[in-house]
Amino acid sequence: MKIEWFHFYRNKVFKEQSLVFIFLVLVCFILYNTVSYMNFVALNSYLLNFGLKEIFILFSLTIGISYRQYRNTNYLLNLKQSSYFIPRIVFVLLINLAVYVTYAGITHSLMGQSQADLVTMNLLCSIVFVTMFSMAIGFSIPINESNKAIVIILTIVFVNIYDFVILTTFNSIVYVDLLNMIVSVLLYLYIITIYVRKPYFK
Repeated sequence: MKIEWFHFYRNKVFKEQSLVFIFLVLVCFILYNTVSYMNFVALNSYLLNFGLKEIFILFSLTIGISYRQYRNTNYLLNLKQSSYFIPRIVFVLLINLAVYVTYAGITHSLMGQSQADLVTMNLLCSIVFVTMFSMAIGFSIPINESNKAIVIILTIVFVNIYDFVILTTFNSIVYVDLLNMIVSVLLYLYIITIYVRKPYFK
């Protein structure tokens, strides 16, 4: 986790995404003070589905980008698969959750809503899915500065279409959460089996 934190800091990932987050908050404040309450709620959902998901996706993609960039160095560390990969998953999940809770806390305060329901099981399952799917993309596709924006846009589009399809297909939110977790576990197994494997790791 310390290595990945240093990688995020050195490559200015935190700085770039902090600017994106501040921009989203400013847009949120402007919208709240310029449009009606109902329009604000609708436009804020777009900020959540596109703006925040961009942050989630980029943080997650960076893990795969780092793996491809420093694969030989990772081999020299001679780590177990779980020691290499699980801390990175936890690291990105905590960042993504913190980003969402901070943004949602601000919007809930503006709208006078209770802060008690900021973190729900549905939210956690959704963040886990977006994180694991984006990580799988980062491990699978060589990403550089020339194609990063395209990959992020396509990933956002796919995730939103996926959310729309499963929400309209299943009547119960429990089934949606269950499907998200099953897909996330399969993506984890895919990454472990195809990429984080011998001879690079024990």
